[in-house]
Amino acid sequence: LRFSYDWKFGKSTLTGMLDVFNVFSDTNALTFNDTYESRPGTADPNYLRTNLYQAPRNVRLGVKWTW
Repeated sequence: LRFSYDWKFGKSTLTGMLDVFNVFSDTNALTFNDTYESRPGTADPNYLRTNLYQAPRNVRLGVKWTW
């Protein structure tokens, strides 16, 4: 999601930007442990557990100057 606003200064433009990533702060699983056996004949206790979750909500401020 991006919000931006332009300020004009003669022939140049200054743009302020606010970017929001993961707006709803979802924590979806991105990867799983898919190793069934940790050693031959021994089931891995972490099988199908989540290795990586989606990053939490993140905000970025930015400025762009065009001349």
